[in-house]
Amino acid sequence: MMSRGLNGESILAGQEGKEYLLCLLREARKIHRIRLFAYYLMDNHYHLVLQNSSGRLADFMRYVNGYYGLDYRRRMGGRGYVFQDRYKSTLIQKDNYLIMAVIYVLLNPVRAGVVKEPYHYSWSSIAFYFSNKHSDIIDNVYMEEVFGSRKEFRHLLADWLAKDKELPLQYTRFGYVLGGAGFVDEIAGCFNRRRAIKESFRMRSDDYTFESPLEVIKQFEKVTGMCQKVNPRPRRP
Repeated sequence: MMSRGLNGESILAGQEGKEYLLCLLREARKIHRIRLFAYYLMDNHYHLVLQNSSGRLADFMRYVNGYYGLDYRRRMGGRGYVFQDRYKSTLIQKDNYLIMAVIYVLLNPVRAGVVKEPYHYSWSSIAFYFSNKHSDIIDNVYMEEVFGSRKEFRHLLADWLAKDKELPLQYTRFGYVLGGAGFVDEIAGCFNRRRAIKESFRMRSDDYTFESPLEVIKQFEKVTGMCQKVNPRPRRP
C-alpha cells in the first residue's frame, strides 16, 4: 500500500509530520480493525503492509489521509488535495509472499540512498521485530512468527540487499498481485462473486449520506487531541 504527496510534494518532511502520521495509523488501526505488519515513511510518500482484516480498508485510508491532509493544510496553508489520487495497493498472498513484501518495504530507505543500513532509518517498523517489545502500531509478534527467528530475519535482509532483489509482481485486471498462479485464480473468483452480488442489489440510500462539515471538524479536533497526547507537539511562537 502506497500513498504519495500531490505532485511529489514533501508533505511528510520533518519529524512533526511523520509523528502525526504514525499517531493516525495507531488510532485508525484500532478504530477500523486493520492489521499492520510493516510501515516505511519518506518525505513525500509512505508504504504500508497490512491485512484488510475488517473489510474497512477504504475507511482506514480515508481516516489517515483525510485527517493528515486537514492537519497539513492547517500547519502549512494552501488549499486543495494533499495526497495524489487514490492510494496504490498490491494484493499479497500470505507467508512467503508476505515476507517478501515486508523485507522489500524495510529496505526501501537503503535503495533510496537515504541510509546504508536499514536499522539506521528511524521512520520504518524495522526496530520493532525481535525487540522484546510490543508495538501498538504493527503486529510485530505475528511477523516474528512468520519470520521464524531473528537470525533468519537478518539473513533475509542481507540477502535481498546484496542481490538487489525486486518483488515478482504480476499485473492483472485487478491491479498488481504478489503471489502464485492459484492466488490470482482465487482473487478472480472473489471478484466475480462480488460483482454478481453488487448487480443483484440496489445501492442502499445510506451509502449516499455524508457527514456535515461541523461533524468533520469535531472529529478532527478529537483525533488531533488524541494524537497530541501520544506525540505532544512544541508550541509555535
